[in-house]
Amino acid sequence: MRAGLFRPCSTTLTCVRFYGTRTATLVQGLQDALPPIALPEGYPTVLQQVRDNCQKFPGCVVLTKVGGFYELYFEQAEALHRELGLRRSWKDTRLGPVAMAGFPHFQLDRYLKMLVGDMGRKVAISEERERKGADGRQLAGNLFDRQVTRIVTPGTLSSHLTDERYGSDGNEYVMSCIVNGDAIDLAWLDASTGDFYTETVTPDVLEATIRRIDPREVVSDMTDIPTTAPITPRAGSSAVDLLLGHLHDTAGDEVDLSSLTATPYCGYVRLDANAISALELNKTVRTGFFTGSLLHAIRRTVTQAGARLLAERLTAPLCSVEDINARLDVVQLLVEDEPLRMRVRNLLRDSGDAARIVQRFSFGRGDAEDLLIVAKSIETSTIVGDLIEEHPVLATLGRPQQLDSLRRRITSSVDKDGIRRRHDEVTSDLDRRPKPIERDTTFVMKKNATTALREMHTRLDAQLQQRGELTDRLKEKYGVVSLRTLPGAGHVVHTRARESPADVRVVSSTKSTRTFVLPEWTALGSEIESERSRILQEEAAAFRMLRKLVLKFAQEIRLNAHILAGLDVSLCLSELALDNGWTRPFLNDSCATSIVLGRHPVAERALERKGFQFVPNDLELDGDCVLVTGPNMGGKSTFLKQICLIHILAQMGSYVPAEHATLGCVDAIYSRIGSSDNLYEDESTFMCEMKETAVILKGATHRSLVVMDEVGRGTTVRDGFAIASAVLDELRHRRCRSLFATHFHELADGQDGLQKLCTRLENVDGEWHFSRRMQPGVCKDAHGLECARLAGVSEKVLEQAARVIAR
Repeated sequence: MRAGLFRPCSTTLTCVRFYGTRTATLVQGLQDALPPIALPEGYPTVLQQVRDNCQKFPGCVVLTKVGGFYELYFEQAEALHRELGLRRSWKDTRLGPVAMAGFPHFQLDRYLKMLVGDMGRKVAISEERERKGADGRQLAGNLFDRQVTRIVTPGTLSSHLTDERYGSDGNEYVMSCIVNGDAIDLAWLDASTGDFYTETVTPDVLEATIRRIDPREVVSDMTDIPTTAPITPRAGSSAVDLLLGHLHDTAGDEVDLSSLTATPYCGYVRLDANAISALELNKTVRTGFFTGSLLHAIRRTVTQAGARLLAERLTAPLCSVEDINARLDVVQLLVEDEPLRMRVRNLLRDSGDAARIVQRFSFGRGDAEDLLIVAKSIETSTIVGDLIEEHPVLATLGRPQQLDSLRRRITSSVDKDGIRRRHDEVTSDLDRRPKPIERDTTFVMKKNATTALREMHTRLDAQLQQRGELTDRLKEKYGVVSLRTLPGAGHVVHTRARESPADVRVVSSTKSTRTFVLPEWTALGSEIESERSRILQEEAAAFRMLRKLVLKFAQEIRLNAHILAGLDVSLCLSELALDNGWTRPFLNDSCATSIVLGRHPVAERALERKGFQFVPNDLELDGDCVLVTGPNMGGKSTFLKQICLIHILAQMGSYVPAEHATLGCVDAIYSRIGSSDNLYEDESTFMCEMKETAVILKGATHRSLVVMDEVGRGTTVRDGFAIASAVLDELRHRRCRSLFATHFHELADGQDGLQKLCTRLENVDGEWHFSRRMQPGVCKDAHGLECARLAGVSEKVLEQAARVIAR
């Protein structure tokens, strides 16, 4: 790695900029990035090391491990302690007081989520490393150096989190892009799950593609990348190399990415970025919240992996009728077989998230409990394999790999009861300090996990037996006796007798108790403590060996995890269909759409909660355009959206909210619904509308589905009508399935063969009601004044508006 790995930034808290090529060992590369900064003498060793790291990595917040805490120092402590809710204190030095703030090491995930996920910072984590001489022996004096071992960026945050409370249910991608002739190569990876894809796109669809992927970070040497995600400049020979190089340089010296395989992204419906937003697939337009989106309405998955796959499928429907029907067959089986449905739900409930654990292992992290989750996932996969034998339809999900030997190796090595006891030692979720030092050490590996562990436990058992015999002898002489290990005092004997042996050192005494040092217990206690320490070291070595073994089967474990996630999604969709009365769609390769009593899945749910009933509608569309007119608030936009959502649900392999649906598969869905400006790019509402229209006219084919609402409304009536008319003509010329909603009812004139649907505002007993039922014809009155009255506009204003209309 060359010296210019990081470009200095203007402030300590700006985003880090990465350069350079892949390094074999991160610690060496990061520490050699710049030489130590020569500062005036006077700072203690720890602060000097912190200051060096801050200047080596000027774009990062540096978290320094000091004992049981991670600390912020200097200007970073001053700038961030309030935002993080930390108490600032001061450390006196010969150069003056130094600001500091910190948190317990077990809360690292929480503060990484705040710093990286919420604030968009990049964090360099500096760990304690023993100082050793040339002979490998530990040096006297200060015991540790503080070295940056990994850098957490917005795109890799999820791979650094071990606490599921701070993780995300969805995918969080880091993305790379590189120019390849007239095209652009893309690669994107969820570092926490191993989901890895590549795609080649043309420059005109780059923005839409990036918005669809929604990366948390972009790595590229390109300029003017159309994204709001933080950009890390970096050069590379390919998009994949660029991405993996970035991970190697930031993830840590134990990273192992050899099992990752990139999958070409193809065979999916192209969803225009505006369609994903306007159709509110994963978040609402108005609030940006998950609640109220289509994903929120349909998500009933049991596992996190299933939730991620459901979200992925929602934005990547299939184009192949055969593949869609294969998914629908699984859903239908679960719909019709209640015992199987209940069995699958119970089976998946404790299956764990093996894909994320494998990635955690790939980054050199994880613990023994993760091994048990992998073993449980393998066990579940084996049972699913048996279910596939019983129900061949399930074979379309894939056939799980048999890894029973790996499962047996894990379960014969890891002590489940020991892990449970270690959990019991946690005093609370926010304070994970262990019990006092005199407690027995809790081990998480079985005694026979390795030959070395078996020998060590044999010696420890003998030593503990000696301790018991010593305790019994002392009890005979002094009554109530306990052998303890106290901080500062070492191994001591505590008794309630006032007497003690003659030649011993008394540590403390009261009227009824005495604590003294007994050489026999001091020697034995030291032996026990040393043996326990050796066992813990051997357990760590045994864990690393098992972790390495798991990584040898990483691809097989990921495959099995994907099958379990697919089964979870199918279960979710079957229960959704049963609870909401959805039906199986019929898919074909035609250019026709036939829907009977179709409904909007989100709007219907919202109305039912308020005690109202959704008005369903039919549609017959065969390679042409439908002109939709109606009053304001008449349901035009909802109708347009529900047609798109029915297509998306069907082509992702779900039942649909309709009494009947026969659908010709579409290759793309384009949407121009709603209005907003883009102040960040200095674009007016009308400019945004025209850019969306341009994207549609560039990409739509005769197999695409296009929905457009109120084209031309952002300018004068004359210009708007002219643009709307020309766009309608172009869509009809291309013969793509189109729904064109407008208040320009004059567009219906002179359009031979154009299908026309409308809703109306009906006056019943002096009160206006929206029918929201689509019927043939053209609505020539938008009833804008009545809509304004319903919205609460004053009668004075409405009367004036009526007089203007009358003139």
